[in-house]
Amino acid sequence: MVLSVSARTRRVFLVGCLAYFGLQSVANLLNHGSSVWLWAGGYAIASFSLFGPLAWFVRDRIPAERREALKYPVSGAIFLCFVLVFGVELALGGVLFFFDAVIVGGLVGLVIVLLAEKTVVPARFRANESGGL
Repeated sequence: MVLSVSARTRRVFLVGCLAYFGLQSVANLLNHGSSVWLWAGGYAIASFSLFGPLAWFVRDRIPAERREALKYPVSGAIFLCFVLVFGVELALGGVLFFFDAVIVGGLVGLVIVLLAEKTVVPARFRANESGGL
């Protein structure tokens, strides 16, 4: 059975899931005090500094067909890393604030990258309408 879901519906679902995880992590971070916000800020800066230029470089250097073919293996590797880190966090017990800081920092970094892409990045590095968030 093949499900046909529009790109807009998939995008809304993705943003909704990310918003849920982000809000849940912010709620957990509020219980841990103020020092974990430094971790979240550090992850936001790191994710913006690393993944923003990497995404722009890939869009400039790799053809669209090749990026489409690489999307699934890269997504699978990211998901595997996410599951492994989450398993380690659950196994260690009391350090879940670290995982929440990674989620919040990563999402903030993603938002900064998307805002920078829309405002200051040259047009050839930008995602087209069908390829971006």
